[in-house]
Amino acid sequence: MSDSDPRSTNSRILLLDRDISRRGFLQGAAAVGLGAVSMSSILEACSTGPTTTGAGKGGTLVYGMELEVTPPLDAHIALAQGGAGFRVNFPMYEGLYGFDLHNGDTEPPIIPILAEKWERSNDGKTWTWKLRDGVKFHDGSAWNADAAIFNFRRIYDKSFQYYYPLANGYASLFMPGPISMEKVDNLTFKTITQRARPLDEELLFTLMVSPKAVMEKGNDRMALEPVGTGPFIFKELVPNQKVVMTPNPDYWGTKALLDQLVFRPIPDANQRVTALRTGEVNMTIVLPPDSLQPLRNDGFQVLLKQFPHSWCEHLNCRAGATTDKRVRQAINYAMDTKSLSNDILKGSATPALQVATEGSAYYDTSITPYDFNPTKAKQLLSDAGYPKGLDVEWWVPTNGSGEMLPVPMTEFLQSNLRESGINVKIKTFEWGAYLNEFFKGCPNNVGSMQQSWGLWGSTWWGILFGKFGWPPQGIGNVGFYDNPQVDALYDQMLGEPFEERVRLSKQLQKIVVDDAAWGFVVHDLAPKGLSPKVHGFVNTHSWFWAFDNVWVG
Repeated sequence: MSDSDPRSTNSRILLLDRDISRRGFLQGAAAVGLGAVSMSSILEACSTGPTTTGAGKGGTLVYGMELEVTPPLDAHIALAQGGAGFRVNFPMYEGLYGFDLHNGDTEPPIIPILAEKWERSNDGKTWTWKLRDGVKFHDGSAWNADAAIFNFRRIYDKSFQYYYPLANGYASLFMPGPISMEKVDNLTFKTITQRARPLDEELLFTLMVSPKAVMEKGNDRMALEPVGTGPFIFKELVPNQKVVMTPNPDYWGTKALLDQLVFRPIPDANQRVTALRTGEVNMTIVLPPDSLQPLRNDGFQVLLKQFPHSWCEHLNCRAGATTDKRVRQAINYAMDTKSLSNDILKGSATPALQVATEGSAYYDTSITPYDFNPTKAKQLLSDAGYPKGLDVEWWVPTNGSGEMLPVPMTEFLQSNLRESGINVKIKTFEWGAYLNEFFKGCPNNVGSMQQSWGLWGSTWWGILFGKFGWPPQGIGNVGFYDNPQVDALYDQMLGEPFEERVRLSKQLQKIVVDDAAWGFVVHDLAPKGLSPKVHGFVNTHSWFWAFDNVWVG
């Protein structure tokens, strides 16, 4: 292979940095319609009617997803529809490593997939990746070091012929770069960063596309004609109606059991329930709370489980009354999240006691949560100079990825806060319009912007709470929370092994909770409905699930 070939990796390739990544991200959001990063942990909450796992094979699983549209089928821009977009792409694509989604009893561990093993240098800047032999993409081309480096160049190398700005914008949220690479041999390559980075977490969503397909089809066509290495092969796309996949007969791992896997967008929750009842779909998610018990009574499988999800209020820490820590703490004491979880959401959520969910590696039992205490809230407001209360405006979407029931939930909180003297004016936006405003950051005249997030590893602490996450450079810290201790801890943890990152993350979280950087509301239990004919499904402590072990009959 010559150096002029785009797959050539003989020399070290310097790639781009965060500033360019952010611009690419915003361009991608505008072009494709970004879904919230809505991204592994956790304690099982409830599971009724578990799927059976006996011998069986075949059938068609039709999954009714909560999206309005079919997501891009290019793994490098799957985030355009948030975590829900990755659910559609994961059956077709794989990364160097990923979650083990075949056990629902414990937090999904990271396991080798397209890499068999990897090593971190002592300074944390160089990672050596030994790749799995004998793997082929769906188009028959080989998976090897050249293919891996082609994918990194497509995402990060602005000078590369097949560089894709949209891919850079999304992927850089997880690993911002800059990064360079060296090919060691056909199945080994190195990644080198200018500072120590936890690449054993940050590459979780860097899935590998076929270089041959990109070169033949072009970047834009990959979203319509995907080619990966996963257990399912793309068969058909009817835009905004369905995505159809079939098992990969040449898959390097365990072959999928289904005859066909279909994803259908059904944005209205009640329509998803109707589709499940009529048999149009045999699996769906984000069920209305009032539908759960009737579905159980009628023999459907209703599954709930805690996963890394936080539905929160990004309180404005830069302007207005909420710049005062006591006001932010008062807001947290004024919210009855237990009643919200039990009465409004019918047990399909749990109160958010901190950022991490119970059972997560980051969950800290030493943190004292905010309980519902209007008296204490009033006293804190008075101490902050608001003895007669205050008026604030909160912005909220009407729907969206991971958003549950955003308007009814906010209206319930509005009634709670009024009891403590905090008068909330609610302004609503359709999802796309809301995201356009959200990623600009909280305006000075707005007290809070609502969002839901997944906590996908220790690097997310900086995205959500560090200056690293401030708009317009970042996307997560839209309330402009600022604490130098948090930034110092985040900077330190990037260069540490995983166990030390967890320890430092807990220190960071304790500061964030005490500062009331968010209004901590609930953790979703992701209610799913399945036909009794669906077997083998594993309900994981994750945003994602495996479909290769599922059959219908």
